[in-house]
Amino acid sequence: MWVVVPSEHQPVQRARRGATRRGRQRRVLRDWLSEHQMGRQGSPPRLRNTRGLQDGRGGLMRVAHWSIWAPHKSGMYHTTKDLIVGTRALGIDAGFIDAAEPTAKTDGIFSCDRPTFADTADLYMLHLMIPEPYFSDGTPIVFALHGHPLYSMQIELYGTEPGNDRPFTTLLSYFNRKEPSWFVSFWEREQRGFWTPIDDTRKQHRIRYIPRGIDFDANRLSVDGTRQDLVGDPVIVIADQFRLFKDAIPSIYAAYAYWRRNPKARVHLYAMPPIGSRQRETIDRWLQVSGVHRCIGSVNGIENDLPSVLRAADVLVSTVTGESRVLLEAQACGCATVAPCPEADYQCNEFWLPDKFSLAIGDAIAGGCDDAARRARAAHVREAYRIERTAEALAALYKEILG
Repeated sequence: MWVVVPSEHQPVQRARRGATRRGRQRRVLRDWLSEHQMGRQGSPPRLRNTRGLQDGRGGLMRVAHWSIWAPHKSGMYHTTKDLIVGTRALGIDAGFIDAAEPTAKTDGIFSCDRPTFADTADLYMLHLMIPEPYFSDGTPIVFALHGHPLYSMQIELYGTEPGNDRPFTTLLSYFNRKEPSWFVSFWEREQRGFWTPIDDTRKQHRIRYIPRGIDFDANRLSVDGTRQDLVGDPVIVIADQFRLFKDAIPSIYAAYAYWRRNPKARVHLYAMPPIGSRQRETIDRWLQVSGVHRCIGSVNGIENDLPSVLRAADVLVSTVTGESRVLLEAQACGCATVAPCPEADYQCNEFWLPDKFSLAIGDAIAGGCDDAARRARAAHVREAYRIERTAEALAALYKEILG
């Protein structure tokens, strides 16, 4: 059950930005953009629903999402895109701004706006970062708490990302902002215990727990569709990224343990570190020298058409302890899932024990690979994670903030 708790802030009554501040913003923005060598091309025009949700002053509500443009490479990107498409369907003028590279761009279907989209926004939603002067201009900000807090803690504690040495401390500092600020998490069961200490000292909580949703149709996530030709009987897919807190090493050894009893099986690895990187060289060496490579069907980097892989797979194996996007996408394509989380079709908490984890893989393959099981699984996840429910919860928060 997801809980939406009240904010300690009163609805924000804010006059439309005056010409003075817009002029100052645009002068600073021009300097900022020139440093990034921004091109002059604009994004394709988007139809605006003039009958959509209002901003409290009779105009169309406009929300600028500051995220990262990384199709097929980032869960944050796809979550942001789904939120935008979902809230647009409710009549909100939502725009995607690439905070990492401030240029207009498109994949032919979905487009990224220039930062000037935010000049007349009523709200900002921070997914990655917001540059100045926007961050401090007084516009209400909804901070999206992407990823697991433990991951940010480990990055900071062990110094694994040069140039990003204080991610968790920076996030904690946002709770002390004087400007209107709200916080949103889509993973209440996993994350609430980590966010509670900073939020339970207030009379009214500032963190909202919003039901998670995915735009399954836009992402072509269904049982029917193209399938890649993957060797193996059965086909086992592992698609976790290799990074702290959720690397796929235990999954590989569990799949190997299954392969020993079922030598026709093959394991296909996706989202592997880039060829030539220290991480990739290390993993390749381990697989080869240890003999685990004997069960491997293919080793792949980022896959641009993951649904075609998931339709061909009999089971997806994951060590992620929560409802990862890859796990939900696999279920939407009918693929059985094994992971240490209750959302998986077959839950195995002791994922660090290869022999025990391999038994769960066997149960998943024995009980969930026929067409009827795949379609029932897909129907269930599509209903449980409808993007409409997520968009409606966000829209309710937006309306409350703007009064």
